[in-house]
Parts: sequence; C-alpha cells; structure tokens
Amino acid sequence: MLRWLVVIGCLLGAPGASVAATAVDPTARDVLNTWESDSEAGSFVKHLAAAFPEDTLAAAGSVAAEARKGVSGDALTRFGTQVLLRLVSAEFRFLRVAPDERLIAVARAYGDAMAGLKTRNLALCASMAGALNPDFSVGAAASTADAMIDAMKAGRDSPVRRAPPTPADMRLLSTTTAHMNLSPATIDSIVHPTGAPRSDEAQCELGIAAMHAFLVVPPDVAGRVLAATLSPSADGSAPQP
Repeated sequence: MLRWLVVIGCLLGAPGASVAATAVDPTARDVLNTWESDSEAGSFVKHLAAAFPEDTLAAAGSVAAEARKGVSGDALTRFGTQVLLRLVSAEFRFLRVAPDERLIAVARAYGDAMAGLKTRNLALCASMAGALNPDFSVGAAASTADAMIDAMKAGRDSPVRRAPPTPADMRLLSTTTAHMNLSPATIDSIVHPTGAPRSDEAQCELGIAAMHAFLVVPPDVAGRVLAATLSPSADGSAPQP
C-alpha cells in the first residue's frame, strides 16, 4: 500500500499552508475550501470529497481544530498532509475489492504515467517499476490518484469477492508481459538473468509492459493479480461483499 500512498503524498505538499489565513476562526468548510483551491492538489481533494464527502469534511475539521489552537504555517501544512494521507489510507480497504475494470484503470493510468516519463526521466521511470519514487511528478500522480479514488468508491459501492490469483494467472501475466514489444536487451535480461541490477532502460520498459499487460489479459485475471498486490486493511482483512 505504501507505493500507492506516495502517489497521494506527492499531491499533498501544499494543502493546509494558508488555512490560518483563510479565517480567524476557521471551520471545516474553510479548510476544505482551501484544500480544493490549491493549484496542485485541489482537483484531487475535490474528487476525494465527492467520493467520500463525510470523511473528507471530518478530516478538514480536525485541521480546523488545530488551526483554532494556534497551529499555523509549516506545522499546519504537515498536519493537514498527514490527515489526508490517513484518510486515503483508511479508504484503501475498498481498493482491494474494487471491480475488475476499476483496478485495470489504475494500472492503465500508472503505466501511462511511466510511459510519459520514459523519454523525460528514465531513472524515475525505472524506480517506479519497483516502488513509487517520492519525486513522482504531480502531473503523473494526478491521473493515477483519480483512478484510485474512482476504484475505492466503486469498491465501497460494489465490492467484489475474489479468489487469490492462481499459478496459471501469474504465468499468463508473465507471458503477456514478455510479449509486449520489449527490446532485445530487455528480453535478454529476463531470459538470461545475471543477478546484476537491470539498466534503467530495461527496468522502465519492463515496468510499463507489466502495467499494460493488465489491459490485455482477461479482466478477471487482471483483477485477481492487482487485488493481490494491494495491502489488506488495517485489521488484516479486506471488506467482503
């Protein structure tokens, strides 16, 4: 789950910074309005508030309470970011039981973000293939975060009960990934592993192929494998329909 939270975290650096200036005695609505007007995270917060209105307003209320205690500036910014991260973390339990098409949409957005970075920042793309990098760009994070919110909402409203992925599922995904127009050098790194780290180019290419493979395999296979990559909820279980 931590890798996905970095996507959210990189969007939440600014919210909260001007909360104290919004009102002398800020309310939850004041804080939420400030978050929603932020140039980087505003769209994400609006989307989150539309999907989980009561929880988002409650999170804003806790920040307003801190502001009324006199907390301001960077300290309030950090607190606001932590509050929103905790909120998203709590809603993650729904991501694991989201419908197949919603989980596939998350994989598509993440793969597209990586593909966009391939020619601009190869090292960052390579790092994303294993775990999200804290320097993940805001633009790339936004599309992935939006897909995640849609999936979490769908998981809450229409949860799906799944069996774990089978060995056949994993073989199909691996075979599909290996046939995603990989370069000879990347294929060689798979077929003849040396134990040494792959080059950034090969790692980036393989990561993009793995995400795009989820768009090719049957949706139920993609759903089982993607759900299995997500951490369970805080109590060690995922909600069941």
